[in-house]
Amino acid sequence: MNDDSNELTLRDVALAASERLGGVRGRALDREAKKRGLTLSYTTVDKIIAGTYKSKPKPETLNALAELSGIGRDQVYEAAKVPPPAPSLAEELGAAGEQLTPAQRKIVIDTVNLMARQNRIVAEALELVETYDEMPPSMTYGDMPPWVTYGDIGTRRRATGQDEEVGRDGDAAPSKQAAGSAATGINPDELDLAAKAKPDGGSLYERDQRAMRDVGEESQDPEGAS
Repeated sequence: MNDDSNELTLRDVALAASERLGGVRGRALDREAKKRGLTLSYTTVDKIIAGTYKSKPKPETLNALAELSGIGRDQVYEAAKVPPPAPSLAEELGAAGEQLTPAQRKIVIDTVNLMARQNRIVAEALELVETYDEMPPSMTYGDMPPWVTYGDIGTRRRATGQDEEVGRDGDAAPSKQAAGSAATGINPDELDLAAKAKPDGGSLYERDQRAMRDVGEESQDPEGAS
């Protein structure tokens, strides 16, 4: 338990898991997790125990730590400051979902897929930003995810260690921004990498926003809901 307060931390959980298994850490703790059919990266656990882990832990990591430590899953998620997994959408809709027409079901499914796609883009951008300082100076667009390489503008670390805004041709260029969405809670102004323009016109974010508007218009069409 954290000495400064009674609040359980993710480090407390990882230490409890280690102590419960005889003090093993690193690869040994990873092997113990695998024996139980759990997914746990030894590098992640080592960083958590060392207090240097800054990323958002995956559900698989938290579930493994909960089982290995003997601490309740909800407590572990709370310690990690991550919301526990919610019930499936089908469970929450219940019988109401069965009352939708085929056209209405398609609207719901398309909307959910679009929002999930946006969340994946944002998550990838955040992960890239979080690991940016660890990138070697020579890393270029060719080393980055496909949706980043299409960017008109992007940040690349020069061999000098200085950050500079550069275009695809390597010349300095001003940064571009896109408006946020109150509906999804996503603010691409804070995620420059997620809002880069693609050659076919528009970022992934902007294209998804247009698609969501189309879905909204379709949902208001009386003929589309019949």
